[in-house]
Amino acid sequence: MSQQSSPVTQQAVAQDWHSICPASELVGNAGICALIRQQQVAIFYLPDENAVYALDNYDPIGKANVLSRG
Repeated sequence: MSQQSSPVTQQAVAQDWHSICPASELVGNAGICALIRQQQVAIFYLPDENAVYALDNYDPIGKANVLSRG
């Protein structure tokens, strides 16, 4: 059985970067939501790692856009 990449995976690999806000406006260890091309994106800033992570804000179990809330 062969597996094919989903469009989401292919898009993630492309690393299409968007400026959201200055890093100084992010709250450490907390999430925010940004709207990119009509898609909600959850963004998390982890100051101990000096890293920012982004993922789809949609929770498939709860069927709601809530992941940025933590």
